[in-house]
Amino acid sequence: MLTFPNAKINLGLNITEKRPDGYHNLETIFYPVPIEDALEINILNEGKGKFRLHQAGLEIEGEAENSNLVVKAYKLLDDRFNLPPVDIHLFKHIPSGAGLGGGSADAAFMLKLLNNKFELGLPDDTLEEYAAKLGADCAFFIKNRPTYAEGIGNIFSPLPLSLKGYRIWLVKPDIFVSTRDAFAKITASSGNVPERNCPTSRRRMERTNGQ
Repeated sequence: MLTFPNAKINLGLNITEKRPDGYHNLETIFYPVPIEDALEINILNEGKGKFRLHQAGLEIEGEAENSNLVVKAYKLLDDRFNLPPVDIHLFKHIPSGAGLGGGSADAAFMLKLLNNKFELGLPDDTLEEYAAKLGADCAFFIKNRPTYAEGIGNIFSPLPLSLKGYRIWLVKPDIFVSTRDAFAKITASSGNVPERNCPTSRRRMERTNGQ
């Protein structure tokens, strides 16, 4: 079974608060774009172990068994459903370290692929809960539609937005900075807040209304 995880772009990114847990609260629009990896799974009928991962295309940093989000997605559902062993083929076309969410997309599409392949019957809301365990923006790729995102990129409000007819140019310099390192150098606009999701748009509305 084959699927094509797509990238996303951020239309604006406002870092509003730094949280005690090390994450940042933000406001942004996630928009899916047709830059795609390729992901395929088949039943693994030979060899030992629960999975075998084959990677091609752009290089992925880290050791597959411990850090690859596709593998983590499989292990997450395997712990719950005791899935059959799988042969995983991942072709990377989405650049890493570019803010395009390639790894998150691969993880979310892996959850959807396993759900369909093994007829687990998980609805989108449940898949989003699993995806959120893998990364802050993974859950976006379950429904994969234009979304206003708050919190750490995990509080979603669908948007009736279309960029059809526009051409999007993506330019990636020959440099890699991890998301963790990039966010570590950011000074949030409104200081530290308690360890909870605080949608700033709601607070701003309250202040505007004099509350």
